[in-house]
Amino acid sequence: MRILSDLNRFYHCCRPTQTRNRRTSTMTGRAGLVAVVLCGFLCCQEGGEAQEMRSPDGRRVAYIAARTTDQWSTLFVKEKGKPRDLLPGDVGGTLGSAGRRGIMLGAWAGNEELSFQYHCGTGCVAVYRIDVRTGRVVELWKGAVDSGVHWSPRGDRALVGTHLGGLLMISSEAKHTEVSGCQIVDGKAIGHMYAFEEWMRDSSKVLVRELNCDKFGEVPSGGERLTWDGHNFSLPPQ
Repeated sequence: MRILSDLNRFYHCCRPTQTRNRRTSTMTGRAGLVAVVLCGFLCCQEGGEAQEMRSPDGRRVAYIAARTTDQWSTLFVKEKGKPRDLLPGDVGGTLGSAGRRGIMLGAWAGNEELSFQYHCGTGCVAVYRIDVRTGRVVELWKGAVDSGVHWSPRGDRALVGTHLGGLLMISSEAKHTEVSGCQIVDGKAIGHMYAFEEWMRDSSKVLVRELNCDKFGEVPSGGERLTWDGHNFSLPPQ
């Protein structure tokens, strides 16, 4: 399911509505899984117009696009057909420069708050929340991310894959709780690591897989499937 979800996201990155050569975009969007993955990776990383997300009430559309003035990728919201730059001015100076293509959409939390991520260096991701009415930005968390930021369907919480198979749960109130992954002792990984699987549709539970650290570095498989409480950050005891 996760693979299909990622491929679906990549397909939308490659859809023919992109502002590029019509023949190229049409062929890329339909040429098969390999082309879809490659195209999705390239255009999403470049902050193209393909990164877009509609608010729950359907009134607003958030998307990432490069400004025509300075080519910096920024966060726009379109309402009633009118786009508005939510990060006017020096995006790199405001968030800490990681290059011109550092922004990625997170999730809507209701109709007026939106989360987004910003690459803050090698392996570093900062997670922000922005009020789309006022433009007020709040940093929710910043740190090393090894296996993605996975937002709940409600958009108010996310599970972050951290160093050595750990998991961190963050909320739109900037609260966070962490479960550590493997420990390195005498050059060997010991303990347990965790792999995100999926959120329940109502965001009440999150499914993860617990694996022994002797499998560290491998594609997660086997192990024990755990169900964690998605509301009060009730995670397995350490």
